[in-house]
Amino acid sequence: MRWQQYYKSTGILVVLICQTGIIFSGLSSRLLAQSSLMKISLEFPPTNERGSPQTTTGGGTRGNSCVESSGDDRTIPLTPLMPTRTNVGITATTNPVLYWYVPPNTAEFGEFLVKDEQGDEVYAVSFKLPPTPGIVKLKIPPDASLKTDRNYQWKFSLVCNSQNQNHNQWVSGVLQPQAIDLSLKQQLANKNLLEQAEFYAQQRIWHETLDIMAQLSTENPAEWTEFLKSIDLESIAKKPILECCTPKN
Repeated sequence: MRWQQYYKSTGILVVLICQTGIIFSGLSSRLLAQSSLMKISLEFPPTNERGSPQTTTGGGTRGNSCVESSGDDRTIPLTPLMPTRTNVGITATTNPVLYWYVPPNTAEFGEFLVKDEQGDEVYAVSFKLPPTPGIVKLKIPPDASLKTDRNYQWKFSLVCNSQNQNHNQWVSGVLQPQAIDLSLKQQLANKNLLEQAEFYAQQRIWHETLDIMAQLSTENPAEWTEFLKSIDLESIAKKPILECCTPKN
């Protein structure tokens, strides 16, 4: 895949983000006090870009795709768990966890790339995919050296043919690490997980909200379903969260 062409298209997105952007002001300790011990039905705040996230396939014909087009999962493509169609998400850390739904496939392996605003690669990893369809997650390691207040382009691919990338299935998006005050982190540590998720959602911090809700999905499946419903991904709510993605040897 030619990253130069990719950046020409996504560069417009980054400019729009900077112009319309989400202003991440100081997080008030007063908001922490608003959390309740009651069970909540967490919904991520709506945006002007609500809708199923965008998915991109390679340039090959359908017959060359390694994603199966039959069975119960035929209507759900490779899908990032993101709150907007443009797959833009804020995180309060420089090594967040990202999630994707991976449909039935015969891909050789999976691949994840992160590039900075100059188009330089800052992290890349390939990994073996699970044998069954489901939701997979990947944590960016600290040594990727992402910095706060920057925009990073990520790309998650199902490598159908390592010799011809036109056959690959892939999705892409923008990661926005933002700083959070240490004292507020300490206060958050005293909250239960659902309260933490509620707080992050109030601040439109996507990746931490999602990761916490995913951790609670087995214990609170109804909460998980309502949460994904709020971002138009209810169809994925009952899909299993699978063990993945270990770097490929």
